[in-house]
Amino acid sequence: MTLDVFLLFIQQGIASGLVTGAVYALLAIAIVIVFRTTDVANFAEGEVYMASAYLAFFLIAIVALPYWVAVPATVLVAFLYGLWSSKKSMILFAMITTGALIAFALVDPGSGGQTTLLLPLMVLLLVGSGGIISMLSPYTAEVYPTALRGTGSGFAAGSSKLGGMIAPPVAALALSIVPGFTLIGFAVAAPVLLSAVILVVTGIETRDRALEELTDFTPASVDGDLVVDRGVA
Repeated sequence: MTLDVFLLFIQQGIASGLVTGAVYALLAIAIVIVFRTTDVANFAEGEVYMASAYLAFFLIAIVALPYWVAVPATVLVAFLYGLWSSKKSMILFAMITTGALIAFALVDPGSGGQTTLLLPLMVLLLVGSGGIISMLSPYTAEVYPTALRGTGSGFAAGSSKLGGMIAPPVAALALSIVPGFTLIGFAVAAPVLLSAVILVVTGIETRDRALEELTDFTPASVDGDLVVDRGVA
């Protein structure tokens, strides 16, 4: 082994160690923040990290987008959720996902050599679904009462994993029956749209509210958002 090769291994080891350590640190910080604020050990961050890793690989390796695109997208999701509205952000990204799926069903890009809209629709779909995935864990932890917060977060994480197991064979079956994106686009858009409607009707706005305020709440409508009506015994 020459000196140049040895130095290259050292550089790769240092870079790999820094990246891996940064990932572990971010996951640890996320778990600690949730635990300190809710007294519940919520390990759903691992699911979000896994989904984000697959999404990043697809966009960089397959779609050939530059990696720095993730920076403004991450800032946008964090800004909308933290400084605008948690409820409306979930609804917004659910509608983006629904719109992309319906567009896939109507346009059916890729069929008959029509590939012009395939890339933009794919990016729009990934942005919408990625935003939902990144906001699902904190929103789930916030909307459940303290006594049920751990159970609720675990149920949401388990449901998403179950969907990930069921979706591939169902999608393969749908494609074998009706080739193209038409059937599968409408089939996936329907539950996402239903979720957005449920959020509009019964969703809870959690921005700028202590987690304790969301315990033992009675929903009341103020300016179109559900708020906490604590009442007086």
